[in-house]
Amino acid sequence: MTGPPYSPNLERVPEVYRGVSLTEDERKTISVFLEAQLDGVGTEALEWIEHLYVADALCWYADELIRDGLKAGDVVLIEMGCESAERATKVAADESYFLYRFARCLEAGSYPYAAQVYRVFLERATSRLPGSRAYSPMHQTDFREAIQEARKRLEELPK
Repeated sequence: MTGPPYSPNLERVPEVYRGVSLTEDERKTISVFLEAQLDGVGTEALEWIEHLYVADALCWYADELIRDGLKAGDVVLIEMGCESAERATKVAADESYFLYRFARCLEAGSYPYAAQVYRVFLERATSRLPGSRAYSPMHQTDFREAIQEARKRLEELPK
């Protein structure tokens, strides 16, 4: 994130967001992310898009934890990262792209059910059901690439 330094504001992000319990570190990350990304956005627009930014922040946090965990050989950090990515799928259940991000985290952590999550993502992404299109504000252009990458990963993962 660029711009001025931002300070966490835990009052901005409740402990339970859209029915999903968040850790204190996740809340701090989300609050800074929201301040940097949504500063100046009107209240009405926030109601429509804030949860997508919260899910993006959770995935960013998950990626950082997994990267640090892989570097240090720390399984606990990898597991925490996967849990954050899973929470993103619940915060933005109407957005299938976060299933892809969750599957990528699972694969990085060598979890055997990554393939199953890729399949669910592909089923939703290629359907016309609600939540089947890319509305994540930061990743709309990555959606088609995610579909292609998920298909490729499924071919390469053990069955």
